[in-house]
Amino acid sequence: MRPTHLLIAALIAVSTPISAFAAPLNVPVNQVRKLPLTGLIATVTPGNSRIATVNVIDDHTILVQGMSPGVTNIIVTDRAGRVIFNDRIIVSTSDINAVMISRGSQVTAYACEPYCLNLPQAANTQASSAPPAAASAAAH
Repeated sequence: MRPTHLLIAALIAVSTPISAFAAPLNVPVNQVRKLPLTGLIATVTPGNSRIATVNVIDDHTILVQGMSPGVTNIIVTDRAGRVIFNDRIIVSTSDINAVMISRGSQVTAYACEPYCLNLPQAANTQASSAPPAAASAAAH
């Protein structure tokens, strides 16, 4: 490779934001994740504030709160207008290993770690008091 090509490749690598190499941020509904950033935060824009909201804590830190399940993004810029963070935010219903079992219109949720346990009725729709056979067998 020619020296000019190496220089161009190095400049591209240095100017690529860290978030381009990072995995998306996973945030459970009704929970908050702290996100430290390099550079001074000037503006913060969530793609869809019904999925995730953002609070600026200081010049280098934001808190991302999961509002409802879905995928959105957050863009953070510095005072010069440069993007210092632009990545996907995945908001999930929980941060536990869960299994949802659907039988027609009935959906029952189980938390599985290490054994499956029926989640409270609020997590279930038309929940049955008896767990399905597969989940019951896994718990024994």
